[in-house]
Amino acid sequence: MQSEPASTALTKSVKVLLTESNNEAISRPVQLTLIALKDGSIYGVTDYWIEGDRLFYALLSSGTEGAFDLNQVDWGKTTQIDAKIGIAVGLRPRPKDH
Repeated sequence: MQSEPASTALTKSVKVLLTESNNEAISRPVQLTLIALKDGSIYGVTDYWIEGDRLFYALLSSGTEGAFDLNQVDWGKTTQIDAKIGIAVGLRPRPKDH
C-alpha cells in the first residue's frame, strides 16, 4: 500500500481541522500558515506577526489569539511545510486591525 505525499496528508489534516471546528469557515477560502514549534507541535494560524521577541498569532474561526517566544519556533520546519502547500512565510509587523 502506497502512502500519500506529506503535503497532501497535511492539506487534508488542515481541511479536517476546519471542518470539525467550524463548518462556516469551509464555505469561504481561508489560508492557513503552519507554524512548527521545536517541541513538534504545529499550529495552523490565519494571521501572525512579530513584536519584539514574540510571534503572535490569530485563528479566524475561533477568534483565539496567542503568542510564542521566537526561540520556540522551528523556522526551518515552518518554511519547509508551508512551502509544500504553496505558502511563503515572512516576518511582518502587527497588522493595523489587531
